[in-house]
Amino acid sequence: MNKDKLYEAIKKNGLNHKDTIAASQELDQQVLKEMLKDPKTENIYLKQVIKAKDSAIEKLNRRIQELTELAQMRYEIGESANDSIKLVVRIAMNEGTLV
Repeated sequence: MNKDKLYEAIKKNGLNHKDTIAASQELDQQVLKEMLKDPKTENIYLKQVIKAKDSAIEKLNRRIQELTELAQMRYEIGESANDSIKLVVRIAMNEGTLV
């Protein structure tokens, strides 16, 4: 897969079409393989991946804390604990925070 094929897929199908996304991912994999041939580049890449994962985990932890506080506030204003938790679970599932 080269860039020309990717651009052709974008023109033909649009950005969000599954074939375009697949072509983009294939090109990304090829670029990544080339990058990882150099140990120094590989080390930099791995550090960036770890940093991104740590950031995502931190963001997820903050959101879970916010949802926990929301459930607690709803309970304190008189809603049942079960209903408060059900609401928070529904919110988390809609956001993709909880699968």
